[in-house]
Amino acid sequence: LARARETAGCEPGRYVLINPTSSRRTNTWPAASFHELLRVAGSEIRARGLEPIVIGSPAETDWLKSCAPEPTRIVQPKDLQELADVLSGAAGLLTNTSSMQFLAAATRTPTVTLMGRGNPVIWGPLGPNDRTLCGQPPVGLAHDIFAQEQAAYESIPYAAVSAALLGLAQGPVRS
Repeated sequence: LARARETAGCEPGRYVLINPTSSRRTNTWPAASFHELLRVAGSEIRARGLEPIVIGSPAETDWLKSCAPEPTRIVQPKDLQELADVLSGAAGLLTNTSSMQFLAAATRTPTVTLMGRGNPVIWGPLGPNDRTLCGQPPVGLAHDIFAQEQAAYESIPYAAVSAALLGLAQGPVRS
């Protein structure tokens, strides 16, 4: 956990991670929604003694910045070991469907995964207490799977994501 403290810049168990990215922008909840979520819920999370931290790869700097209002910090682990270290110290992770949810399961980090049109039984998080919030596949976009995916992510209700993030921030502090 000392490596988690060093990489995250925060005491283990005292931060919640938000991963707003994925392999494609169409496979994510909108950046503007993440920004608003952190702007509104960030102060409540801080009032609970936790810090919301946006996490992603070093190649995603601009994308991460578009999701992280001040004073939200951004952490960009340089390799998988650093990512595992940061995840292991987190009170929880809110993420789009991405490989980060599977690494979080390996570190036993509670996770809420936002899913577009994917099947959570196949593509959902692996931890026994992890949750998914699924979008509604749209009607009428059968010809364009990327547009279907983007519309499904956009259909995930803000209130549900906010409640899920605040739920992660009220869980037991891990040590």
